[in-house]
Amino acid sequence: MENLIKAMLNPSFYPHEADVKLIETHISCVFLTGKYAYKIKKPVNFGFLDFSTLENRKRFCEQEIILNSRISPSLYLGILPISLINNSYILNSTENTVEYCIKMVELPQDSLMSNLLIKDRVSVEDIKRVAEKVVYFHSIANKIKDTQFVNSIRYNLEENFRQTENIVNWLISKHNFNLIKDNSLYFFDSHKSDFLKRMENDLFVDGHGDLHSKNISIMPDDIYIFDCIEFNERFRIQDVASEISFLSMDLDFNNKSDLSLAYINSYQKLSNKNITSYLNFFKSYLAYVRGKVLSFSFLSEQTNKGLERTIRRYFRLSAKYFDSALPTIFVICGLSGTGKSALAKRLSAKANIKRLSSDEIRKDLAGIPKHESAKADYNQGIYSPEFTEKVYNKIFDLTSEEIKSNRSVIIDATFNSDTYRKMILDLQENLEVDLILIEREADFEVVKERLTKRALKRNTSSDADLAIYKRQLLEYKPWNVSKGVTYEKIGNVKDLDILCDELVKEYLLFDFSEKNI
Repeated sequence: MENLIKAMLNPSFYPHEADVKLIETHISCVFLTGKYAYKIKKPVNFGFLDFSTLENRKRFCEQEIILNSRISPSLYLGILPISLINNSYILNSTENTVEYCIKMVELPQDSLMSNLLIKDRVSVEDIKRVAEKVVYFHSIANKIKDTQFVNSIRYNLEENFRQTENIVNWLISKHNFNLIKDNSLYFFDSHKSDFLKRMENDLFVDGHGDLHSKNISIMPDDIYIFDCIEFNERFRIQDVASEISFLSMDLDFNNKSDLSLAYINSYQKLSNKNITSYLNFFKSYLAYVRGKVLSFSFLSEQTNKGLERTIRRYFRLSAKYFDSALPTIFVICGLSGTGKSALAKRLSAKANIKRLSSDEIRKDLAGIPKHESAKADYNQGIYSPEFTEKVYNKIFDLTSEEIKSNRSVIIDATFNSDTYRKMILDLQENLEVDLILIEREADFEVVKERLTKRALKRNTSSDADLAIYKRQLLEYKPWNVSKGVTYEKIGNVKDLDILCDELVKEYLLFDFSEKNI
């Protein structure tokens, strides 16, 4: 594959001018040349997908063209053999064929819905056009009456959970894994007879199977939908509610709840089909599929922090469709004056999550009004190691209470000690929920200015001054975070409200409408 990819990246490989760009997934490589796209399948076998032999790859190339031509016939131009002659790869020669590729019309990358969403350039009218296309596709797609495809829903669920057991307490918390697994299997078992009736009523179709924003092009002349699943019909033959749920979930993931709702409403109005009762079940399943599939790539490239963050978010979204509360521990830490309390207060107010402030709990335990000074020498008075231990133990007790009551919590504390860092990591492991660890940092001059103003205003429960900050800085060591914890550093920010909005969308997924929960 390495030599073939290298050859296909060379413009001279093609019988036309080519400015070659490669798009690679865990199962295929697509070479964009400017006018045409050429797609090859990787020789992989994941059990549910087998491209391991040349014969299989050719067969699935043929199947891909047949299936995608149902909805976008003008895009797929045919299958071309690739030969190896005198150690050179030759396109469209029948001598010594070593690979097959699909030739397609190349669509502009800036027309892909996934790219348009990033630029906020997808309108409700665009979404209605997509819904119209999908309704038409479902009207011409074969209606399936084989009950094995009802049973395959449960099989697909079980396969998901089986294939992700190795990433529990890493990319997905045990709490969320069990929540999704238990609710998914219960929903299917209690609705199996309903699914059988839906099959009788022509609501199971040989559909697309992978209908999300990366596989949709929004052009002035038409909506182009491509890259349906050809390698396994149990992923493609499904209830129409599942097909609609994929793009709706994708829009939720991209913080476009308004478009998600418009898509559902447009499809229902145009098709007159009942899908609402099944949306959260299928959305959860499909968000889980996206997380699972991406985890396959991540396991071979574990330094990709952006991919890791995306995977975690898909799994959180999957869980949130069953429990909108989704209890999570937020730790906002850092040295005095770095802005941790300002962020914790603002996030607490925006997300309506209880904030546990070490400064306020310390004063409360000492019986001192929170704005009254209790200043003492470093590690003395109510800041002694013994009293500090009481403070953190109280924080951890209150955190356990909130999580066990199915509520999220924000911990606002320095966490400059290995002892208390280990304790919060142990607590997270015991409670089995997501831990989002955000460490604030700031330039010395910024900290100096903040602490100077704080001393003059005396409107905070903190007694820290510049001398204490300097002592903390001397003792500071980087966090050693376990792989099951989400960790990020945040420095100076221009707008705290914008930062909080981003954190809420990223970690709490608060954008999508309560109507969709």
